[in-house]
Amino acid sequence: MTENTIETTQKLEVFDSIQSILDQTLKPNFVRLHNNKAVEGVNSGFRDLDEVTQGFHPGELTTIVVRPGIGKTAFLLSLINNISITGDYSAGLFSGRRPSTQVISRLISTTTGLSVNKINSGDTTDFEENKINIALNNLYKAKLYIDDSKGPSLMELMERARALAENGIDIIFIDFLETIVNSTEIEDCEEDKCHIMKQLNALAKELNIPIVIFSALKQPILYKNKYKYTPDSVNDNTDSLIFLNRPDYYHINAIDKKEKGTAEVTIAKHRNVDEPKMVSLRIIESLDKYVNLN
Repeated sequence: MTENTIETTQKLEVFDSIQSILDQTLKPNFVRLHNNKAVEGVNSGFRDLDEVTQGFHPGELTTIVVRPGIGKTAFLLSLINNISITGDYSAGLFSGRRPSTQVISRLISTTTGLSVNKINSGDTTDFEENKINIALNNLYKAKLYIDDSKGPSLMELMERARALAENGIDIIFIDFLETIVNSTEIEDCEEDKCHIMKQLNALAKELNIPIVIFSALKQPILYKNKYKYTPDSVNDNTDSLIFLNRPDYYHINAIDKKEKGTAEVTIAKHRNVDEPKMVSLRIIESLDKYVNLN
């Protein structure tokens, strides 16, 4: 007798998988968003970004460069929410700028729309209680590990990253480049950054997992008759380079006729692009959260 496995029944066209039915039922955008196999690396949860990058790739260092004040932390936490809380990946976060309790408080607030103080007060409606329960259930199940040591040395960070990798972590986030203290005696700031970036790039390849590091965006500098925003220490030592921008923060929406409440994510350097490519995200101001544009 032929064994009635899923594979044989599908070959005989007796059954149709739920994935196939979803493909037939929903618009392609929704299918791509919820199908992890649609990308090669760790799915960011941002559909248009993943379509270009195919996710964060194992063994590669990605640098996300952000100008101060436009929502770097919101973008970082939105990525973590997509990847490790509503997604099914395990993530490590080196949060040298804020305590782990503050990170979790922000995640709870962006998910529920409620402050932790309000939740702890118990003064919530039945509707709010339902949102809180859903958010907390997701958080308790999340495979998220946070190191909030302030100013870790590069060597300390690398050793802790190796420990995470030994326990099967899928992706590591570092917030952010300028908070890492180089353990060698290098006085020049750019040379220091160059050394750190080279070491982190090598670490990503050693561990064969994606490492994503955030960096502060400075004013453009003139270099070989062209303006650029990041120094060679960053450009030359990262596999992927992404810029986050918010046109409405700089009040240029009306000039460029861009929709208010959108963010621009520019993939400036990546294995899949020859020229910089931009995708858009929507910002939910009330939740301090980035979501897909459509």
